[in-house]
Amino acid sequence: MLKNRYFVYTFIFMVSSLSLSALTSQFQLIPFINHLFIAGLACLMIAALIYVVKGGFFTVFAKSMKNMMKNREKYTGIDDELTDDPFTEEDSEEKDRTRSFWLQIQFASLVAGIFCCLGSFVLVFLT
Repeated sequence: MLKNRYFVYTFIFMVSSLSLSALTSQFQLIPFINHLFIAGLACLMIAALIYVVKGGFFTVFAKSMKNMMKNREKYTGIDDELTDDPFTEEDSEEKDRTRSFWLQIQFASLVAGIFCCLGSFVLVFLT
């Protein structure tokens, strides 16, 4: 089994982007260029979203909400147990596999988005 699946994920993103662009444009050139560009932007946005979320942008907000819910007991007298704690430590092997998966998806989406956007620019200048 392949250790790094960058090529496989990139191929899946590329084939899905090109096939959706071709099918939705009814095999006409100008709509195909437009749909290819939009598919490229969608792939780039997926890569950017993964980068922001995995970079810890929302961690501060989540931790402050957790602290606020813990302090609620002190001020209101309501004792609610938080059973599902998202900040519990996972084992490092599981964490590395999850991080590796999202890194592969991010890379594949980034490459597919750049390829689709550049492909649409090239097609515009050739027509």
